[in-house]
Amino acid sequence: MKGYDSLLFRALIGANQLEFKENMDSAESAEYSYSPRYNRFRLQILADPFRWAKKRRRPMWQKIITNVACIILVCSIALGGLMVVSPTVRAVVLNWLRDISGNRITYFSHGDNSLTADRASWRPTWLPEGWVVTDIYSRSSRSWWSFKDSNGSGASLTCACFDPSEESMSTIIDTDEIDKAHTTVTIQEHTADLYEGENDALLVWEDKNGYLFWIKGWMVDRETVEQIANSMTYYQEDGISYEVDEIPDGYEMKFQFESNGAMQNEWVKSGSVLTWQYITNPLCPWEEPSREYELVNVSGVQAKYWPNLVSEEEAYIDSTAGAQFSARIDYGIERTAVLMWEDLETNTIFRLRGVLSKEDILYMAESMTRSEKSNKT
Repeated sequence: MKGYDSLLFRALIGANQLEFKENMDSAESAEYSYSPRYNRFRLQILADPFRWAKKRRRPMWQKIITNVACIILVCSIALGGLMVVSPTVRAVVLNWLRDISGNRITYFSHGDNSLTADRASWRPTWLPEGWVVTDIYSRSSRSWWSFKDSNGSGASLTCACFDPSEESMSTIIDTDEIDKAHTTVTIQEHTADLYEGENDALLVWEDKNGYLFWIKGWMVDRETVEQIANSMTYYQEDGISYEVDEIPDGYEMKFQFESNGAMQNEWVKSGSVLTWQYITNPLCPWEEPSREYELVNVSGVQAKYWPNLVSEEEAYIDSTAGAQFSARIDYGIERTAVLMWEDLETNTIFRLRGVLSKEDILYMAESMTRSEKSNKT
């Protein structure tokens, strides 16, 4: 909170300097002439100050009401003017404050998510043809989607939504002139900050409930980023849940995230990561390894299987030396065993990957069960 208050103070001082710079510069050299009415008013005060004050005396309650009304009016006018000329102040009025240092852009929140009663359960509903999901990272306070173009263009994208309890989000824009790279656009009736670098583009906006939306594209043109941003939609949970009941020996649960119709579970064994993910009503398919796959059977459903290429010697950290290890080793889909299948009835796609044998990964997948949630989000 101390850092946020400091940024708020700096933002307000900077906004005032920008708005009133011309007035302050001209005031230093200005020559004033007083009207006849003002001169008469001044002579009356100087002639008999007590008589002048007595004639204008008002009850205390009237003074208080007048003063309060004046303060409200002045604050409203000043704040309205600052919101027009300063995106920083506009962000402060809601929940998020922007700070720029070099080519790094950071949005800070005061941490109050009292207005965001629902989960940050948002996802895009449009992507260019040929794109795939590379990863998901969801929990109650954020939803994070990573995509890439499978056509070989090198383009990639992240779509995220945060509630104010996330406190901050930061990135670097590929430009040496951040001021020239920044402009504002309208996204879903909200004013959004758009930053265009040499090879990247960032689009950020806040809705009326304090959610911060974050679209970052690499090798993606501005029009595509804006179209994806305009497609961001709240996903109402459908009440379907899946679980895997059998986990290979030695693995311990580390993370379990669930939101916007997506689930991500992570287990770790001596640093080696085992990940199980699913998406209900997916916008596009999972990213697949580029190597050859084998068709297998998972509980009567056809699935694609890619064998593990990581040796057991390099897969795990030796913790017998007495050191405490917290590292996570994720060799990615190109080297670990990967299993993908689909539940056509619920339109749900699954991906299971880790340093596992064919027998273990199939046994784990076949232990999956489906249930109905008692409470929908």
